Amino acid sequence: MQNNLTKARFFTLPDGIPASGRNIEHLGEGNRMAARAIALAAGTFVPPHAGPEVFLYVLEGQGRLLAAGDAIELLPGRVVHCPENLVHSLEATTALRLLGVTAAVQSAPG
Repeated sequence: MQNNLTKARFFTLPDGIPASGRNIEHLGEGNRMAARAIALAAGTFVPPHAGPEVFLYVLEGQGRLLAAGDAIELLPGRVVHCPENLVHSLEATTALRLLGVTAAVQSAPG
């Protein structure tokens, strides 16, 4: 079954993060949603970036999400919502594992 959703904006991290410091694993996707497992090594900093709306669920470890002048502590069991186009950054204070669930982004007609 074909649809007009593009997978290009399904959860990516910005450039500049050493390959040894991060890993994104595709867990699955449907017609409207995608899930990714994100692993960041202790001390890894994800520079400011924005993208599609995403819910981040902290599986293990600790870190900090910085957005709009606020620092949100990332602790196991915590869920953080990042609205579409919210500029945010992440810092892993320990090895950090997250589940990211995001909506698909419709491609332009044509």
